[in-house]
Amino acid sequence: MSDLAEAVGMRAQAVSNQLRKLVDLGVLDTRRHGNHIHYRIVEPCVTKLLHQGLCISGEQLLRRPRAS
Repeated sequence: MSDLAEAVGMRAQAVSNQLRKLVDLGVLDTRRHGNHIHYRIVEPCVTKLLHQGLCISGEQLLRRPRAS
């Protein structure tokens, strides 16, 4: 959790709270493995949205002029 919290610039407790909300909303599902909790996206609309965002960001990178 601390790696994720550091990557997004939040405290681990805040990230944990946000993940719990997403589980409660049915966006994520969890699987426990020892002391670790693994999260996965179960809401298909979220997966489609992420793919679309990656597609758009990739297209924007391709359209940028290259530095000489």
